[in-house]
Amino acid sequence: MKNKWKSNRGLKVAVAFVSILMAAATVASAAAVGLCDSLDVYEASKSQALKEYYYRYSEIYSTMALAWQDDSTQLEELGKTNFRYGIIKAEDLNAVDISDPASYEAYNFETMPKRDAIANEEAGAKQFMIGPNTVLAWDCRLFGYSYTYEEAEEFTNPEETYAEPIIGYYYNVADGIFYYETEDAYYRVDTVGLPTGTAEEFVDFVYDSGQGTYYNLNREMCAVKDYYLTFDRFDGMSCSWETWDSVNLDNRTFLHTDIRFAEDKLTKETGEFNGKPIAAKFYKMDSDGMLTLKVDGETEAAKAGAEKSKNKSYWVVSQVKDPLEETDIRGFYLD
Repeated sequence: MKNKWKSNRGLKVAVAFVSILMAAATVASAAAVGLCDSLDVYEASKSQALKEYYYRYSEIYSTMALAWQDDSTQLEELGKTNFRYGIIKAEDLNAVDISDPASYEAYNFETMPKRDAIANEEAGAKQFMIGPNTVLAWDCRLFGYSYTYEEAEEFTNPEETYAEPIIGYYYNVADGIFYYETEDAYYRVDTVGLPTGTAEEFVDFVYDSGQGTYYNLNREMCAVKDYYLTFDRFDGMSCSWETWDSVNLDNRTFLHTDIRFAEDKLTKETGEFNGKPIAAKFYKMDSDGMLTLKVDGETEAAKAGAEKSKNKSYWVVSQVKDPLEETDIRGFYLD
């Protein structure tokens, strides 16, 4: 599956970076929790804070394992930790026997998890929707993150593309999503920057078509700490849509008065917004006020290719033992 996925070279961290993460995890887990308790930052107990801490790194490691499953060198370094995982390709994990080694595409469990390990919280599971344009990304710092998103298709042949003018910029108050309007359809905006930081800083969000929501790229800075959200999550807060003096759409700045605010509560049921269909195809923002789109293919080969390119469901079943073990390598390298 290595060749089917794209990798984010700017975020891909190589072998020794994992070792630094291990060292940070062993040293910083107790220190970070102790500091939070002393400052009364969190009301949660140390055990609850540690649970959240390990859950966050479990998500990061799961993303690494899925991205590196064909890279034996990287997996060897990940294997030096106490993170144990298995990768399953399935729509419904409940229909899979996680205790059966044959259920896995790959795994590094020494002892297979019990069939009911997830229900008994002896193991965790994270779902990924993977397709040809899926990017797996992570940041391995103490308050790091992992996420997936769909990268816009490469438009290499001008004869296969056409330009579509944008005739309106919309925010749907009902579903918390930004849209571009063209003559025939609406397009969900890929990247949005909003003044929703705890000190009114701009925070960037990337639309994840698999989740149908935006991914919060600066979760610790944001007024809402959710990983995935739509912007109606800020309703009723001091940084709600009514207060946005300006917003960034695909790195272009718009004033509040440039955006049309509408309320359509039926978008999920109808697949439409304001009476026009919501397009599922990718766009490329080449210049102000124009979207570049691919010409729709009508041949059987094109239809077969579209069917083949649909995102597939993968699960990473994982167990994290306490404490995490560090490796002996120091320093880091970027591929």
